[in-house]
Amino acid sequence: MDASPVLSRAEVAIVRSAHDPYGAWDEWRLVEFAHNLPEYTPTPHTSIPIPLTEVLSGLGLNESAIAGRLAADRQHDAMDRLLASA
Repeated sequence: MDASPVLSRAEVAIVRSAHDPYGAWDEWRLVEFAHNLPEYTPTPHTSIPIPLTEVLSGLGLNESAIAGRLAADRQHDAMDRLLASA
């Protein structure tokens, strides 16, 4: 049985578009860059998860597009759970 790709072509393109300009940066250059992004929130801990809604908003998606993406993610999660229990 062929395994489905984990990432779609569009997702691979997104990963490549992020990797191309930043892939050669060392850890501390990335940290400095990330700490200057508008979605960065200083924390007393090393890191905290960034909610998907903030990531999608940071990408310029409007509320309707974000709601659609979240609904699609819930559907995929439900299908993954269903298949995992089979």
